[in-house]
Amino acid sequence: MDNQINKMSDDSIIAIPLRNLIAIIFAVAVAVVGYFEVTNRISMTERELALMKSEMGMNSEFRVGWPLGEFGALPADAEQDRELLAIRDRMNMMWEEIEENDDWIDEFTPPPEVIQAVEDVRELEVEIAYMTIRIENLEKIIDSRVLGE
Repeated sequence: MDNQINKMSDDSIIAIPLRNLIAIIFAVAVAVVGYFEVTNRISMTERELALMKSEMGMNSEFRVGWPLGEFGALPADAEQDRELLAIRDRMNMMWEEIEENDDWIDEFTPPPEVIQAVEDVRELEVEIAYMTIRIENLEKIIDSRVLGE
């Protein structure tokens, strides 16, 4: 056996079945392709993560800076602010006028005709409730006589 090991050189011949050789080459190729695919996906994920961190930083800066006016203001915002100020001034004037003229609200009492109509409606509601109870009792009596016969 030592003789065989000593006889090995770059001209030595190894006998291996062709299907085993093809299977080994195919397995190595699959492993290489798989390795590069995994490496590529890791690189893409790291790149996406770096981009997301960068975008989050820019978003945080914008979120804080925009309300403070660090990035300017839209013309529509300035117009809305003017309109809101005008509406607030108009409401303040209206509120002052209401406060000056609200005595009639505090001293308001309905006319006597309205008070009388409300009392009449209440009396009618009581009468209707009383008549409804009487009708239900009469129906019970009639039903008991019909069933009793």
